Amino acid sequence: MKSNKKKIIFVIPSLVGGGAERVLVNLIKSLNPEMYDLSLVLFEKKGVYIEDIPNYVKIIDFKKRSKYSFLKLIICLISIIEKQKPDIVISFLRYVNVIAVLAKLLSRTKFKLILTVHIFLSETVLRMRYKKFWALIYRKLFMCSDYIIVPSQGVKTDLIEKFSSDQSGIRVINHPFNIDEIRELSNERISEIDSESYILAAGRLTKQKGFDLLINAYKLICEDIKENLIIIGEGEEEEKLKQLISEYALESRVILLGYQKNPFKYMKNAKVFVLSSLWESFALVIVEAMACGVPVISTDCPSGPGEIITNKLNGILVLTQDEKELSKAILRLLNNDELRHKLADEGQKRSEDYRIDKIVPKYEELFLK
Repeated sequence: MKSNKKKIIFVIPSLVGGGAERVLVNLIKSLNPEMYDLSLVLFEKKGVYIEDIPNYVKIIDFKKRSKYSFLKLIICLISIIEKQKPDIVISFLRYVNVIAVLAKLLSRTKFKLILTVHIFLSETVLRMRYKKFWALIYRKLFMCSDYIIVPSQGVKTDLIEKFSSDQSGIRVINHPFNIDEIRELSNERISEIDSESYILAAGRLTKQKGFDLLINAYKLICEDIKENLIIIGEGEEEEKLKQLISEYALESRVILLGYQKNPFKYMKNAKVFVLSSLWESFALVIVEAMACGVPVISTDCPSGPGEIITNKLNGILVLTQDEKELSKAILRLLNNDELRHKLADEGQKRSEDYRIDKIVPKYEELFLK
């Protein structure tokens, strides 16, 4: 007897720590297994979130061993699609979107393809080799999908204006958060650092995140404050940031804490959380910091922060790449307990808008079409 369950295949390279991976895990865990037959395709079965996937989800490991496995991955995905005959395939991240579209074009099985875009794509393409070629490729890819899910209005506008995407096929669905779990994890005790009063930032150590700007801003005010600066994350800019810290002789004041599975306990105990990004698609860490009850300062970069934060109501927005304005905003918050508590309280209220049970029905509405 044929099952009435919607058959969905999720595709992502791996489950290493990252924003798109967290979104996928939260979404999968929230879908009712009595309504959906769920499979998860991983190019490599690795990552910190593997253990969070429910046991009723079929995990398919493509065992990717080389960066030159492009054709193999397409063939493997076609094979899985033709075997399982899904109603929907939903892909996460740029590389996977390319493979998923080619699999759809070459497969003999009919299904709906949903691409997800978790970056501000035009900014990313600008920094790629052969950017004109990739801009053309993405325009063609988006034409071949049934729907595109983006996390913010800014990303939608970017796809329409820079990649000629059909706006009728784009759905803005904010990222879902398990707010209760975040708050529970935030109660864990901190043992790794001695600092009781600190400014916190978190994210991959990449140029996009503007951590050099943040360190420059901190240098301008560090003699006037007692708070250290702690940065959580790892990435390719780590050595450059260490050199900058050494150049300023701030080794005892700026602490690179590396990857932390539970960043929320650090958020809860921070005096201020700062996002210094040059661009974002949504900025997951803003909502997470708000949920933990820490006041947030963010650059008003494209896109995401300005859609989450109402300036001076539930956070503070500053100009992008303006280290002086950023340093002034940090100093102002550190010296104003009343404002800090007000922004923290309003930020916690704002985080409630992104609860899983409010966001996932928007995905399901699309899945059930």
